[in-house]
Amino acid sequence: MAAPATTAAEAAPAATSPWRERLRAKRRRRVVIPIQVSEDPGNLALVVARRRGTCAALRDIPTPEAASLLAQAEADLAEAEAALAEHVVEVPFESMPPADFEALIALHPSVDPADDSGIAWRTCLPALAAGCCAEEDGGDEAWWAETLDMDCWTSADLMTLWGELLRLHTRAPSARLPFA
Repeated sequence: MAAPATTAAEAAPAATSPWRERLRAKRRRRVVIPIQVSEDPGNLALVVARRRGTCAALRDIPTPEAASLLAQAEADLAEAEAALAEHVVEVPFESMPPADFEALIALHPSVDPADDSGIAWRTCLPALAAGCCAEEDGGDEAWWAETLDMDCWTSADLMTLWGELLRLHTRAPSARLPFA
């Protein structure tokens, strides 16, 4: 009688090194993309960014005065973030499996000879957004197509969303730089 075939998992050594365990536990990449839905009257995004910087700087100063200033800075930051949240919707996206992403891109070839990307990104965008939206009800391609076709979406809005979703699938940390 022939010996039963073993799988790669069964043939692996019983004690696995930590780096192997961490690689096996790797998950698909996620990103939250803020989409502006109404006019930001006071350039709140810039205010929030500056206040975050102030808080980060104050955290590095180990004095009672800095701690007092940090408490006020964090309160100001929370107030600015709450005001900004009224003008922005944060949509979570998760990268698609590589084969699915490549198949989706292949379904939308560019017919414009001047387009060197080879992708008809405007027709691909709704499918890509639906394919990687991490919200439970975000996978409806027809809804994305209808929504992204509304007059309130500028070319810059659409290109920004496209760029962020493309980077979700194509950008990787540099192997030469340590994680911050």
